[in-house]
Amino acid sequence: MFYRTGSIYANGEDLRTAGLSILNSEILSAATTSEWMKPRSGTGSLVELVGAPWEISRLEIPVTPGSNRTRISDLYTKAGGNGDYTCIFALSPDQGIGYSILVAGSTASSARWPLRDMVGETFIQAAEHAAAENAKRNLAGTFVDAASPGSNLTLTVDEGRPGLGLKVFWVKGVNGVDNAHVRLYPTGLNSFSRSLSSLYKSKGTMRVAHRMVVPETPLETRAAVEGGKGGLFDNSFAWMNLDFAGPSDEFVFNLVDGRLVSVEIPLAGLVLKRVD
Repeated sequence: MFYRTGSIYANGEDLRTAGLSILNSEILSAATTSEWMKPRSGTGSLVELVGAPWEISRLEIPVTPGSNRTRISDLYTKAGGNGDYTCIFALSPDQGIGYSILVAGSTASSARWPLRDMVGETFIQAAEHAAAENAKRNLAGTFVDAASPGSNLTLTVDEGRPGLGLKVFWVKGVNGVDNAHVRLYPTGLNSFSRSLSSLYKSKGTMRVAHRMVVPETPLETRAAVEGGKGGLFDNSFAWMNLDFAGPSDEFVFNLVDGRLVSVEIPLAGLVLKRVD
């Protein structure tokens, strides 16, 4: 539908229906959708990837609103049209949202790109702000296992840092954190669904798997290509070491109506419940 002149047969409702079906894996299986929504090739640019049929823009998004430190978020787009009738179709799996733009007129081909940017910058950043506020309100807090003395953890939302901070983490009297920069990130695996938008479900009960990421200490100066004052290499190795310790870095969040009520530590057999 979205390739070349195909968009001349589509309207806004068609594109909205198609976008939701992809994000919710309503037509294709979750596994097929996940495989499809991946780059097929890189390019000579750090911010452009090629999919099938996706034109993928790698966006540098502030890790928290207003921060000068960024993280990468991929926007999957498909441009189509025929002269004076063009469209942009875009999906952002990280935020579980998408949008489409239909433009008609003599400037349709050139006008769609600034419109893509304006809409994307408005709604993606709004989603990021909402996510940060939600994390502070519903995810951050202190959790303990009353049946296991000396077992507790504290999750934080920190300015200028991505994910959730693991400020305090004790397992049966043993300190499990010796690095102030440890972060937790969702893996995408959950008890509700494996669709791209399932992590944004806010009603009912669901379990969401997380992994602990331990960056090098102290944090190195960011590479020049990432906007820092370092050299060619970043040298953080944070994502290269993911899962290096096996199941010891696994955390399972139990949420009820969007609020985190307990955290499971599968390796230790603990369930820590919210106390604040």
